Amino acid sequence: MSGTSPTATSSATAGPASSRSSSPHPIARRGAPAALVVGSLLAAAGMALHLPAMAEDVGLTIAIAEAPTRWLASHLLLGFGFAIVAVGAAGLLHALRRDRGATLTAMGAIAMTLGAITMAVGDIAHGAVGFALTEVDPATSFEIHGAYFEHPAILAVNTGPMLVSVGMFLVGGGLLRSRALPRWLGIVVLLTPIGVNLGFNLGLPPFAPGIPFAVGTIALAIALTRMLQATAPASRPA
Repeated sequence: MSGTSPTATSSATAGPASSRSSSPHPIARRGAPAALVVGSLLAAAGMALHLPAMAEDVGLTIAIAEAPTRWLASHLLLGFGFAIVAVGAAGLLHALRRDRGATLTAMGAIAMTLGAITMAVGDIAHGAVGFALTEVDPATSFEIHGAYFEHPAILAVNTGPMLVSVGMFLVGGGLLRSRALPRWLGIVVLLTPIGVNLGFNLGLPPFAPGIPFAVGTIALAIALTRMLQATAPASRPA
């Protein structure tokens, strides 16, 4: 009769299986960081292609009518880019560990995911509306744009940029607080919303906000890669 306890045998068998089941799926480990990189680059390209900022008057609708393809392409890039970023941001929830920064990071990941989703919907919708109105005279088009932005659903969708900014700020703070990663990663992510807002508010060229956004999101992808590697199960010898 064997001296090995059935309970000990079952526990030994269950141990690795439990570790494997609680660890991130291989697709999540590779796909989430890649989604952050690809999505941020697409969104940055959309910002660069976007029409220059101008007063919210009939001049805007005239500019859209003069470059409808550019208008639509920029908003599609923004929309699909932010949709992909949302997938990557959600991947942060698979990489959380019980440390000092976990709560902040989780809150930031949720805010960033929701914000990126709403931005994707808003950008694609606005691009389609503007493109469709190029056949309408500029004054009427401007009135329709005004009614569009006053719709409650669109007002809700337009909270997306704020949610993404708050989310990145919280994630950056969580990365700094955890002390499990190089501090520069947390600092870059933390400062990203400031750089983006400065790019929009200082009258810089359209591509300006996309640079800090891409840099900060790629830094977040690096942090996520290291977090997922840390939670991956250790390889066992054959």
